[in-house]
Amino acid sequence: MKLPAATLSTDNGLDIPVEINVRHIRSRYRITISEKGARLTISPSLVTESEKILRKHAGWIRKHYQSMRNSVLDSNLVDGSVIFFKGERLTLGISEGDNAVSYDAGRDVLQFCVPDKDPENVRDRLRLWYFSQSANFAKILGARWCCGSGKFRIDRLVLKDMGTRWGTCCSRQRIITLNWRLILAPDEIYEYVLLHELAHLKVPRHGKDFWDYLETISPGASVKRSWLNKNGYPILHFLSERRLSPERIM
Repeated sequence: MKLPAATLSTDNGLDIPVEINVRHIRSRYRITISEKGARLTISPSLVTESEKILRKHAGWIRKHYQSMRNSVLDSNLVDGSVIFFKGERLTLGISEGDNAVSYDAGRDVLQFCVPDKDPENVRDRLRLWYFSQSANFAKILGARWCCGSGKFRIDRLVLKDMGTRWGTCCSRQRIITLNWRLILAPDEIYEYVLLHELAHLKVPRHGKDFWDYLETISPGASVKRSWLNKNGYPILHFLSERRLSPERIM
């Protein structure tokens, strides 16, 4: 169910469109922001309080909306473009020839050799390369935390193309789903997101008990969470114009 859209204005006169959705969610309400505007999702019990909630968070929305408009990663991938992998800046090399990919960690270069240098073809190849690298790292983390003597038991670990979330936990079916774009972030951030979702198997909701428990398995969790809040938006929207199918990793 949708309520009539709202608008917030920034200090420089920009109007921020706000979409308001009503649905059953675990929290009382949730606000997400993109360079296109804001979305307020509220539980049915708060239908009459949407304006109050927007007024309360207006400053936060304005601040992050402007930041996100300025932070989207360059979508024009050409030879020499700068991209990110595991938190490091890489130079993307694109040459014509038989299909091949080489990653030189010493020189921070990712070299793509493709028969067709059409930009969409390059983007598709790069998206698949990132997904495969993310799957490999997710398997390593899954084996560390969920197999053998690992601390958690899950029935399935899934890698997925997610537009607004880093991960999810279905505690009833013991399924953890991760966003493949986490491979752009540093390794400790990727592991933090996995542990965040695994922690929900022990403590379902985001209360003090949850954050205290998460800190015991991921020391410095609040710092890692802040890193995602500060740097996550452009990563979430990198190569997002096409979606990849989910893949079961474990």
